[in-house]
Amino acid sequence: MPDADLLLRSATDLAALVRTGEVSATELTELSLRTIEARDGDVHAFTTVSADAALAAAADIGPGDERPFAGVPMAIKDLFVAVAGQRMTCGSSITGEHWVPEYDGFIARRLREAGFVFVGATSSPEFGALPVTEPRRFGATRNPW
Repeated sequence: MPDADLLLRSATDLAALVRTGEVSATELTELSLRTIEARDGDVHAFTTVSADAALAAAADIGPGDERPFAGVPMAIKDLFVAVAGQRMTCGSSITGEHWVPEYDGFIARRLREAGFVFVGATSSPEFGALPVTEPRRFGATRNPW
């Protein structure tokens, strides 16, 4: 299994490793999910972790996939970007507990077409209105560094 430092490499480097078969998209996704599990208790960056969907998407990506970012795990900001099957809150309680879009918005669709694997959604200021991420719904997000 790859070392956690692998996730510090660029997205193009990671995609090249997947393309050549040096590492699989599933291995990268599992590594990303383990890192989230290990660190997010202190950082509070994620509002949603989509482990099952991410692993399913990664399983469909194999060596030789020519998409520019095939197999690279990424999180998407929980702010006005609809991802099919992933809860969207915009950092607010107004959206309810379980609003889950059935479709990908334009940005999510383009990122998915480029080969990215969505591992979840990251916290945002309520509706993006403030310059800091401290929404009442999820609490403050801390800098992991």
